[in-house]
Amino acid sequence: MVYRAKRTSEYMALSLFAGVLILFLQSFLVSPAFIPNLYLRKLASGVFSAVRLGVPALIFVHMQKTSFEAPLKIEKTQGASVKNNILLSFAGFVFIFVFGLLYSAAFPSSAQTFEDKDILSALLTVFASALVPAVFEELLYRKLFCTELTLHGSAFATIISALLFGLAHYSFYTFPYAFICGMALAFVYLKTGSVKYTVAIHFANNFFGYICAFISTKMSPFDYLNAMTLLTVALCIAALGACYVIMPKINAFAVCENGNVASYAFLTFPMVVYIFCAVLMNFI
Repeated sequence: MVYRAKRTSEYMALSLFAGVLILFLQSFLVSPAFIPNLYLRKLASGVFSAVRLGVPALIFVHMQKTSFEAPLKIEKTQGASVKNNILLSFAGFVFIFVFGLLYSAAFPSSAQTFEDKDILSALLTVFASALVPAVFEELLYRKLFCTELTLHGSAFATIISALLFGLAHYSFYTFPYAFICGMALAFVYLKTGSVKYTVAIHFANNFFGYICAFISTKMSPFDYLNAMTLLTVALCIAALGACYVIMPKINAFAVCENGNVASYAFLTFPMVVYIFCAVLMNFI
């Protein structure tokens, strides 16, 4: 198990480095100098984002296959309920969304802005900034990485997958928010045993964040603050109701303990180098 944990760490680091290289390529090619048309540039941004996240996932899976390691699985208990999974996912969405509202209010530079002037531009933004990240980030950081990190236990998997997720946003201002969201998403994933719930949470959070950015351009700051306050209160009340229903049944959720390998096995040389580089990129 220790050997597998070390190989897993190395595979993660190498696949993430591939994503960094694609990110640098994207920063050069997806620019007004190379793609003058705004619509094509937004479409290219979404495609490059899918490639930047999809290629590391393919590399990681390929490395696992070549080492003849069968992917780990999150086992579901017989008492698992779709209804409970949906309620937990809703509570997770509310936590992330409300935290995002508070975080953007405290750090305006991290807030999402609305700059689209027509429906086509808006749809392309939703595609590139909401749909693509929701699908591909969840597949990479939750379905692949978080599952494999359960070799060290579920708590370690939750924290470290969130750390890698946060660092991969390469923004000092965004990292704390992405890290907290990553832990919430990992928790929901490990409890439900299915990435479809975290994809839904991720997309809903990005999409409604975009909608809020649009609404902020149509209202005065005072009216917008009042509207967001009412929305926050309503969502929190609904989320508390969902938690009240699922808390007595928390043991009926998925079981995700695949091992108890010591955490130091994760700190391989490639992973340490990647984390160091990613931290630097967050400050650049």
